[in-house]
Amino acid sequence: MNPHFYGKGYQFDISSDTLIILDGYAIDTLFHVYDLKTNKIIGKFGNIGDAPFQVGSPGPFYWKKNSNRIIIPDYVSLNLKEFEVNKALKNDAYKPAIINHPQDLSVVFFQPLNDSTFITRQLDQTDDLLVTFNQNKVLDTLGKWFDNKDPIILFDKFQQYYYINNKHPSQNRFVASYFSYDIIQIVDGETGETIIVQGPDKISYRDNKDEFLAYRWTQTTEDYIYASYIGEFANSDPNATQYAQEIHVISWEGEHIAKLELDVPIRYSHVNEKEGLIYALADDENGNFVKFELPEL
Repeated sequence: MNPHFYGKGYQFDISSDTLIILDGYAIDTLFHVYDLKTNKIIGKFGNIGDAPFQVGSPGPFYWKKNSNRIIIPDYVSLNLKEFEVNKALKNDAYKPAIINHPQDLSVVFFQPLNDSTFITRQLDQTDDLLVTFNQNKVLDTLGKWFDNKDPIILFDKFQQYYYINNKHPSQNRFVASYFSYDIIQIVDGETGETIIVQGPDKISYRDNKDEFLAYRWTQTTEDYIYASYIGEFANSDPNATQYAQEIHVISWEGEHIAKLELDVPIRYSHVNEKEGLIYALADDENGNFVKFELPEL
């Protein structure tokens, strides 16, 4: 699928044969909806702007597929906007619902736990990993930051890059991936216990101040965690890709199951185990939306 239709995709999700791409670099419309059977666009929705029902600065979205609603954080208005997809596609004047959250809480990567409670990463100066919250207050914390004895050193300071959280589809377990560490952290939502999974290369960050490894986006299924993996590269090298060319398959017990090598680097991916496919936004010359065959695990 050619990117000239949707600009530069930032994130996407798939339900059945429907694809929704978030154009995080858009100047007018955020969401582009496609039919995967025909590769034709269905429509667009979500206006960029500073008005109350527009989105000033979008973060990563969450698609509540059982109700066909999309929720996205707005970094300008400091709230969440919720779109009913079908209504938004049919009505150019559609106004999303506004979901407030505590103003001192920075909501970036998040997921709803139910209709009124959400979970997001922690960004304050404590060592808490995740926080649950509702419209009025922070409710609880969950897990602790990974205590890395061999941190990345940038400008002579310890740099703890932000991470992404994801939830098991049916169980109270969570995954955190640190943006510039080759670490996957699996947290039990009931006990707070943690499993640490390290990438296979294990290169010292202290010895490679301008190079690092990283797990970036993760996706969770009932049996596996699919984590895009960036191998060793140098920040100072303008020709080095900063996107993943591998997807590592990890069990919920923390075991490495498989390493899937890709022929183009990707910015974001979605695994469809039923169809045996991996969909991705490619970081290639054209920036295409592509798909790969998922081998039997």
